[in-house]
Amino acid sequence: MKKHTKKILGFSGLAVVAATTVFAAALPGPEASAATESSFTDTLNVRVVGSVPDVNVVSPASGSVFTVGSVQPIRIEYENIENVLATLKYTDADGIEHMITLDDSIVDYTAGTISYDLNLRDPQFGYGRYVLSVSGVGYGGVSDEEIVTFEYLPVDATLSEDPETGNVNVDLEYDPDDGTGTGTGDVASIEIDIFDENGNKITPPSPITVTPPQTSIEIPFDDYNLPSGTYTIAITAYGADGEELYKSFLLYYVYEAIQVPATGTPDTGGFFQNLNISQSDYLITGVGFFLIVGIAGAIYVAKNKKTSRRRR
Repeated sequence: MKKHTKKILGFSGLAVVAATTVFAAALPGPEASAATESSFTDTLNVRVVGSVPDVNVVSPASGSVFTVGSVQPIRIEYENIENVLATLKYTDADGIEHMITLDDSIVDYTAGTISYDLNLRDPQFGYGRYVLSVSGVGYGGVSDEEIVTFEYLPVDATLSEDPETGNVNVDLEYDPDDGTGTGTGDVASIEIDIFDENGNKITPPSPITVTPPQTSIEIPFDDYNLPSGTYTIAITAYGADGEELYKSFLLYYVYEAIQVPATGTPDTGGFFQNLNISQSDYLITGVGFFLIVGIAGAIYVAKNKKTSRRRR
């Protein structure tokens, strides 16, 4: 009876599997169903490689400092740009900002180069800080921008350290483009001020006055008894009438003070000199030894008294 029941269930299962297979085969394929039954469509926009807008300032390099005011080349490269806009913001010695548009041209999504000859001694320019901003719009309104900064100074300065003396040299470079042939430009005098980390001016020695055509001045930090730290060296250039040609620009110097041995150290030979022991240290040590010897003597006397009594 059990065997007969198992056979019936087995044949019934095979029949269900066969019926399911036939039904699945009769169904339409996924592609036909999507094409005939779905009205949803999806469009994928693919950006062509190389179509990304790009503007690049080749020169000047950002952070450049010029002391020569003759023609400075500005070179801008672009690619896949419809519109290029180049502006120059100039902040003069009085802190006044001037905005100048250099170019606003349609280039029709091409690649190319825009060049300018910028004379920094032109009446509309002068000593100060410059910010060059170049932007462009490409396909689909996508934009690109690059900003570089540079300075035009009446005098530039760099720091160098003398390895033998440890003194700091301030090396100066003037703008010679005033037509006088002196090689010092508009500069009649220079003041150098030194400030500590809290902004306090170090006096003496500052201000240190330099008269062109002097191109280097030595600052003996070790002679000023200054603590270790980062010091700010401010350079200010003045014209023949005493006018400030440009606001002070700053240099930074990390100074390590010389370690001076403590005063009052007695001469106890090479070994003890290297220990850097002061006179007060010797005094405290001597008092300690005196107390120890006194206590030890008292104990010894008391012990001898007890011993003599026992013998009696």
